[in-house]
Amino acid sequence: YYPRVHGNYTAPTGPFTATTYDLAYHVTRYDIGLTLKPSMYSPIFVDAGYLGDRSKGANNAPATISRSGPFVGLGITF
Repeated sequence: YYPRVHGNYTAPTGPFTATTYDLAYHVTRYDIGLTLKPSMYSPIFVDAGYLGDRSKGANNAPATISRSGPFVGLGITF
């Protein structure tokens, strides 16, 4: 999804000095699910699935981050 997300981090190294580091992650996002309607003419629908993301350290990253979980929602179309 995002091949490389990066930015700069400035860390103090003394009372009046600092060092800047490049911090980068490789990010993958996923979303799998389905939408159900009781009939073709009904404005109500149910949305359900599983989604998440994983950020793997690419440059000076402290740890790999992974978040995921199921979701369910009820909606109305206009």
